[in-house]
Amino acid sequence: KFEEAEKYLMKAIQRSTWNYTRPKDTEPFYYHGLALKHLGRYKEAYDDFYASTWDLGFTSAGYYQLAQLDCMNGDYDQALDHLESSLSTSVTNLNAVNLKAAALRKSGNPIEAEKLSSRVASENLLDFWSRNEVYLSLKAQGQNKQANDALNSLMKLMRDNVSSYLILSTEYGNSGLWDEAGEILERLINMNKES
Repeated sequence: KFEEAEKYLMKAIQRSTWNYTRPKDTEPFYYHGLALKHLGRYKEAYDDFYASTWDLGFTSAGYYQLAQLDCMNGDYDQALDHLESSLSTSVTNLNAVNLKAAALRKSGNPIEAEKLSSRVASENLLDFWSRNEVYLSLKAQGQNKQANDALNSLMKLMRDNVSSYLILSTEYGNSGLWDEAGEILERLINMNKES
């Protein structure tokens, strides 16, 4: 019920800002931004996510959401800047690290993307997003054998679990990376055809 939520969150913002230009608690801005994002009102969501970064409690999450919107717009350099800001307050934000690898790859730097995603994959054995980025980065470098090995390893780890494919596809879709999301769903469809 994003439309209904948006109205209530707007009231919360008005309450928290009635006597302040820059409120101490930016939680209403963050959640209002999420509602607007789901309603497709990206420009307004962008402004709210920026406002949410004023509070340290929402800095990492707010900048991560900004980076997702940047990726939707194909502005990978701006996404990388926002991801650096996100990671400056939460270095353990795996989603931000994985999106950084994707943004590096999309901005024409697959070698750096592979290094980053390989490090994450080695430290987090069940992080499918980083492993998928290893595969995509190797593929972007033309290292087809290594890419196929990485993909086979990833698919073995995912153990034909439909939810794992859907979650991974959604991670890409949330950032407007539709080709990657579609490829993952294609793997799922092909896997089910072979069963």
